[in-house]
Amino acid sequence: YTMGRKSDNDVVILDVRLSAHHCRIYKNENNEVYIEDLSSNGTYRNDLKIGKDNKSKVNSGDTLYLLHPSKVKKDEEIGFIVSLYNDQVSALKRKRDDED
Repeated sequence: YTMGRKSDNDVVILDVRLSAHHCRIYKNENNEVYIEDLSSNGTYRNDLKIGKDNKSKVNSGDTLYLLHPSKVKKDEEIGFIVSLYNDQVSALKRKRDDED
């Protein structure tokens, strides 16, 4: 799944602080979930910057931010806590594969 400002992302977030294609969340061949930072603005896992073109393994309970946590206002939803459900991730991936 891709996230960012542009309409061709799976999740579109209209916030000028985000990149057009900000990050990508995917499962590898071992069913491990990763987040890839596609942004110069930064994507953060547990308050640590991943870095443009780098990826980081995501675990259930991790906190992901699409901006540095200090730049996220209390009432904004630019961060989220990850809950991994294999069946749901697989179902969503299949749906996207069917669209291609």
